[in-house]
Amino acid sequence: MSESASGEDGKPDEGNDEQIFRQTDSVVHSRHSTLMAWIVQRRWTDPQSVTGELLRDGVHRCWTLEPPYKRRKEDGGTGEKPRAIPAGTYDLTVRPSQRFGRLMPHVENVPDFQGVLIHWGNFPKDTEGCTLVGTAHSANFVGHSREEFDLLFREIQEACESGPQTITYVDPPPVRPNVDGEIGT
Repeated sequence: MSESASGEDGKPDEGNDEQIFRQTDSVVHSRHSTLMAWIVQRRWTDPQSVTGELLRDGVHRCWTLEPPYKRRKEDGGTGEKPRAIPAGTYDLTVRPSQRFGRLMPHVENVPDFQGVLIHWGNFPKDTEGCTLVGTAHSANFVGHSREEFDLLFREIQEACESGPQTITYVDPPPVRPNVDGEIGT
């Protein structure tokens, strides 16, 4: 179902273009799109988690924590979850979440995953494939997560109201020995 603002005569309201919105399946889009560059740059991996940072238009926004990398069945792995989602670019929307009972940021159309969210949490046990956010980080941990989520949610919601958004997950660069045999990136 698609709706847009209209005047009393049933024609689109030409008054304030910023107030003209289209709603589809509980996802709100504006006629004037502003695409933000949302990037999860993964930085460190270990057997329990993947730690990275969320960048908005190239600027550090917060730290992220995801489940560890595990290979998919198609790639010779077990396909076991929780696991980090594949690197790639995905639609970023705000819509209702049954699990949280409120509007939440969703990472859409991820192969082999459903219900991938950006939400609060502190440890790998707090995610089944979602991205946790916080202002502090250490091994297998992000802190001040609820406060950071509340601020980030408002930013994502405003961006999604201005038009369709995407989020790109980038794997860390491989670690390679340098010419002296030392480990470097």
